[in-house]
Amino acid sequence: MDINLIFYEVINLNQKNIFKGFVGTLYQLRLKFIKGHPLNLVSKLILNSLYGRFGMIDEFPNITIFKNFNSFKKWYDNHNEDVIQFEELGDRIMVIHRSEVKNQQTDLYGNL
Repeated sequence: MDINLIFYEVINLNQKNIFKGFVGTLYQLRLKFIKGHPLNLVSKLILNSLYGRFGMIDEFPNITIFKNFNSFKKWYDNHNEDVIQFEELGDRIMVIHRSEVKNQQTDLYGNL
């Protein structure tokens, strides 16, 4: 089975601390006002929303296709808890499974 991939465009992204100033400004605003003040609450909600969206761990499943049942069985004996679903594709077996990276953590604090 041949697979032909066509790449129309490649985008190279550089990592930056794009929210550092924004977070710093909101945090300073929050510190200016007492806990019950509306601006304290608004600042807190915006900061929490930002953390909730960008601080979460996006865990996408992996897809592995094994040549035969024996190679799948050997892998499965050590990874059975990671399997989400598997399908037979003729002699081959396609397995959708969780990433092998355990205890994944976000880099949010390091990026702020």
